[in-house]
Amino acid sequence: MILSLDTSGPLFSIAILNNKCLEMREFEANKDQSERMIIEIQALLKTLSLSFKDIKGIAFGSGPGSFSGVRVACGIAYGIAFAKEIPINGVNTLEALAAINPNKNSISCIDARMQQMYLGAFEFKNSKITNMGEMGVFDPKSLPEYQLTNPIIIGSGVKIYINQLKERYGHLNPFYDKKNYALAGVIAKLSQNRFLKDFDLVNASPSYMFYETFKGYNFRTLASMYAQPISQTYTTHIVGPQPDNEELQLGLSNIIDYEIIENSDGIFNFTTGVYGSKLILHNIYSKSFTEHQYNYFDNFSKEKHITGYHDKKQFPIFSDVSIEKGGSRSSDFPSRTYLTSIS
Repeated sequence: MILSLDTSGPLFSIAILNNKCLEMREFEANKDQSERMIIEIQALLKTLSLSFKDIKGIAFGSGPGSFSGVRVACGIAYGIAFAKEIPINGVNTLEALAAINPNKNSISCIDARMQQMYLGAFEFKNSKITNMGEMGVFDPKSLPEYQLTNPIIIGSGVKIYINQLKERYGHLNPFYDKKNYALAGVIAKLSQNRFLKDFDLVNASPSYMFYETFKGYNFRTLASMYAQPISQTYTTHIVGPQPDNEELQLGLSNIIDYEIIENSDGIFNFTTGVYGSKLILHNIYSKSFTEHQYNYFDNFSKEKHITGYHDKKQFPIFSDVSIEKGGSRSSDFPSRTYLTSIS
């Protein structure tokens, strides 16, 4: 029996696949879904005269989608799988959308907000679903080219970006499906032959990377990042006890891309958080948060630096002169605040 969870989109859903019989429940996604999820799982199990002991594997929608939503399903799935020592598997939500229409080519489109969309193209051939290109986040004005015949364009982004999708893919003679779908059912079916024998997180990580650089917002699949040629390597130095896992050290030594910028612009450095920044860690389960502040000058002596001055003392490359009567320096005013969710 497989328990499946999805909280990545406008609907959150749970499903149980038992001997090819699928039972699913769907609900409107809201801020209480993390608390409601366990209650609804227990109710569904009771309705089917089952219990947690009957669960042999657990699957969840691993993204892309709502960041906090993906974390909810991921965290609950981890907790149940770890406690019950059962296999766990994450299923890409773009693939899950494509699987809603068997034997049809699909372009999955999920609203990424910030005027962008997640896209993935899939072809059904010989009863198998095949990814036809790199999945990613795209600007509506620069969508990738796909070679698919009569695809279904499906997902939460269709209604929002219908004009841009028609302009880019109208020549493919697609059908535009604007409906929001509960995905737990198809996730359960897709995961059937993907479980390992025992509890393991190898196939259970969120399947995308979402990050911000000076060039804007980025979305990359982990697979595409690992597949990209390495441009440089370096020797890592890890402070404190060395990890037992040699693969971790090897992974840290691979640089996909880098850029060295010489910059003495004080205003630019201040506004971008080089001198001072703040990190807020939001615990989505306890609904609490902690703050951590970075101060360039206070932290300088505690950090490792690339260059050394032989036996001489290392000095910051920026001036720590006070900028107001109280003696405060530029690093005492965090100019950037970063927020991240934890579980």
